[in-house]
Amino acid sequence: MIYNDYMDEPKSKSPEIERTNIFIIETYENFKRLAVQINDVNDIENLVVNYINSIEGNIKILIKIFEKYDNEKKDSICKRFYGETTKEKLLDGIKQYHDFIFHDGYSEFLIKNTTTNEYICLDEYGFLFYYLNEFDNIIMDLKNMDIKEVSSYENFISNYFCYRMELLDQETYIKKFVEEYNLKYVEKPYKDILYCT
Repeated sequence: MIYNDYMDEPKSKSPEIERTNIFIIETYENFKRLAVQINDVNDIENLVVNYINSIEGNIKILIKIFEKYDNEKKDSICKRFYGETTKEKLLDGIKQYHDFIFHDGYSEFLIKNTTTNEYICLDEYGFLFYYLNEFDNIIMDLKNMDIKEVSSYENFISNYFCYRMELLDQETYIKKFVEEYNLKYVEKPYKDILYCT
């Protein structure tokens, strides 16, 4: 099922630097975000499940599939699929599509709270980004997990050469996931759901 031998790694691995458990808070003109790098897929899954459980009401989801790199535009060519679901159905999907969500290094997964417009994004490197109104609770959770706060991206593995895991049957996962959640193909940009992707 997995293309390479990094089953223990969340989506990516670098031969140049160890993947350490760290997080950083960034402030931009219009928003703040918290970025988390964790070495254990189970810890990442627990954080995602905790976020889903905290949501009241329906949930918007978006998946971004990286197809190839355009050398002229210096950007990845991607497909995006978008829709809305319930908390209960998404929690079932987290289990059913675990490999696709947490191991595939050529997809990105976003979950948005339709009530507060807050959201999280699990990117293609396995980093978890929080776009929240306040971070106190998640910071407490991360520190209780012995995840250290840092002030720069220096030790994030995306700054180094990385291998990204690839599901051999990624297309099958995508087709099933899109059909089960009735997701629609959307063109970039799709600003209703997030700023950066």
